[in-house]
Amino acid sequence: MTSGKTSTGIVPLLSDLNIEIHAKDGGGWSTVVTQKGITVAKEDTKTEPWVQNEIIKKLGKQTADKTAYKSGAIQDAISQYFEEFKASDDGKALLSEPARKVIEATEAVFREKCNPPKFRICLKSGNELLFTNRELTAMRPMDLNDKWSAIERERLKATRGDFDKIIDYWFEIQQDSETWGAASEWEAVLQKLCTEISLKHISDKKERLLDDGIYREGEILWVSNEVIRKVLLDFGKDITDSSFQKYLRDEGMLLGPSKYIRVNGFRPRAWQFSISVYIQQGEGLYHEDIDQIPFAEGEI
Repeated sequence: MTSGKTSTGIVPLLSDLNIEIHAKDGGGWSTVVTQKGITVAKEDTKTEPWVQNEIIKKLGKQTADKTAYKSGAIQDAISQYFEEFKASDDGKALLSEPARKVIEATEAVFREKCNPPKFRICLKSGNELLFTNRELTAMRPMDLNDKWSAIERERLKATRGDFDKIIDYWFEIQQDSETWGAASEWEAVLQKLCTEISLKHISDKKERLLDDGIYREGEILWVSNEVIRKVLLDFGKDITDSSFQKYLRDEGMLLGPSKYIRVNGFRPRAWQFSISVYIQQGEGLYHEDIDQIPFAEGEI
């Protein structure tokens, strides 16, 4: 997709009748029927006229009122033209004024490598539009119009159809880039969880799962649901959010599914973390020399 055009140009319609569709400044469309260069019918619409049946009737009636042609014949001609136009390359490339404005203003598009991905739209003005993957998937024109007016200081009035074409163009020219911020919304959650775990005693006794919420079994550090739930709650997150579980798996923190562990008549559910989630006080996010963590029968 190129930057596209905003007018069909004058197209033969029926005998000495011609039709033209062009984008209006500030958004919307204008469809004009002419006879020997004189306008005999004109309709302005907010959305693409070639997807509307009502405009065919209006143009047909206006034209019939000012020419010798019957309304039905004119409507049939316009309907056939619209159908052919929709299926043509010209129809797919025709842009509204808002879509043209955004596409021509776009300098580059960067898809940041984070989870979920973020999109940084660099404009020729030097400004940037920032979109989440969810915003582009939802394709709500309000998101685009709001971000545009905030930095370009003008109203855009883009429709959902405009945003669709703009996104198609952005996806064609996008480039991958490293993230400028956190790679995932879960980074801070995992760091807080690691910190919480580091404040507890590690033991090979299952009973500690009831008291401290963790216990070690070889290279597995079992962490209770309650410990994890409290950390997630601090961030307004729910323990059933599968994207957090996926993030932990991707980071190599989870070694297997959670399980019920029988302890003194109780069955708390615990998650199978890698022992590397444990932090020694005063050290980094993960313990670099994990084999050096003192471990013996009983507590550490």
